[in-house]
Amino acid sequence: MNEPPPRQIKNPIFSLYAFHLRNDADKGWQKAAENAPLMWENLRDKAGTGLGIPELEKFQLTTENLDLTQENLLSQKLSFPKPSPDKPELHGSFAAKRIQDAYSANLTLYYKDTTIPASELHQFNPHNCLSGESLGVSLGVTWLLYAVPLVDDVGDNYRQLADACVAGLTDGKKEKINPADIYVSESQLFGSPMYEYDNRAKDTTQGYHIIIWLQRQPATFDLLTDKFDFYLENLLLYRHKILFPYFRAQKWYARGQVLAGELDKELANFSPQSGKDLDKLKESLAAAVHNGFEYNKCLRYLQECANTVKINRYNYQLAVTAISQMQVEGDNPQWLTSFLDLCDNKYLGQIQGDLNYLLAGQNLFQNAIDTIRGMVEIVQVEAEKNGQTAEKERDTELNITIATVGGAIGLGGIVATSYALIKPEDPLLMPWHQGATTIHPFAKSVLSSLAASALVVLVVLAVLWLRKKIKNIRDNKNTPNTKKD
Repeated sequence: MNEPPPRQIKNPIFSLYAFHLRNDADKGWQKAAENAPLMWENLRDKAGTGLGIPELEKFQLTTENLDLTQENLLSQKLSFPKPSPDKPELHGSFAAKRIQDAYSANLTLYYKDTTIPASELHQFNPHNCLSGESLGVSLGVTWLLYAVPLVDDVGDNYRQLADACVAGLTDGKKEKINPADIYVSESQLFGSPMYEYDNRAKDTTQGYHIIIWLQRQPATFDLLTDKFDFYLENLLLYRHKILFPYFRAQKWYARGQVLAGELDKELANFSPQSGKDLDKLKESLAAAVHNGFEYNKCLRYLQECANTVKINRYNYQLAVTAISQMQVEGDNPQWLTSFLDLCDNKYLGQIQGDLNYLLAGQNLFQNAIDTIRGMVEIVQVEAEKNGQTAEKERDTELNITIATVGGAIGLGGIVATSYALIKPEDPLLMPWHQGATTIHPFAKSVLSSLAASALVVLVVLAVLWLRKKIKNIRDNKNTPNTKKD
């Protein structure tokens, strides 16, 4: 059985709309992100080389150009033909812009008076060099293909031709895309059908947003004015600036969930015994405070994401309104307007729901911090009381020791000074000695000194006991009595 002839298109025009954040709010107001020039570098090194366009390979923006606040970063568009001995001549133009806090690159490639199979559309995107992954964009890319179908080839089934065009444009991708899997909707603008494809990737570098616009009415091409292109470029930018914070919000929500889970686990493992360990309590308090700050950061970024979506939703609506005023009778630009419903019902609703969920957990962190801090203070007070009691006991023991040592030292001094009373003519005799008739002066001196020292020690001990007794009486008076019902 013979295979059907390949689907063909005439005079294809391919446009790349690539968007990349220029500013980094975390670094300060209007401060450039570290990777701000990345898209321009990849357009030069990868796209320019892959397409073999000298003008694009030599393209470069200076630091002064990158810091310009005006819209056009180049004095004029780059225009170029690309001669080829065995292929139709490829024409194109390139514009570099700054729109608010983002960079916008618009590369348009086209063939004049040429018919090619849809399967050959990879010539516009050799080796997938114009994908978000290759360009490293932070916001994303959109491909728009405008072409005239061959009436005999297509008939009334434009959708199959659109699928073939998507397959041809993504042919350089390693993992093939099935157009039917990413098909979104059919619309009509300026009298001709448009087909939207989107793989809904959470990673902007992996996103494929493709619009296939097939000319049904010759007047359609005449309505593709600079004014329309201006609003279309802005509309696509705001679309990507809505999706970027939405997917970013999902990451912050997931991070908040992890932090809340860690706190739940910490509280579940918290035992009465651990509440008596001051060091462990301090570690738990430090961890709870740190995670509390991280949790609040998640809440703050979620709120920022919600505000960003709202602002860009408003700007997107303005662009849709401007384009709608240009449409002709019978138009139905569904892919433009349906995104607004998606933004309201899904993106904003999801972020607000996630924000409300994490707000409920904010009190859990604060209560945990207050509880642990209170336990730390209680343990510290008890430790101070125990320390004071121990210190007083040590003072009493020290006084007794000092008195004992002092007595021993005094006794040694008495013995030493009284030793001179023992003389050869008057030796010290034991009481049972036959010659011992009286008490020796040495014995009298030592015994009298010992009696005096013992009396002093008894007085000191009596004073210490009396002080302790008085303290106990005072403590009992200061302790409130409790009544039993």
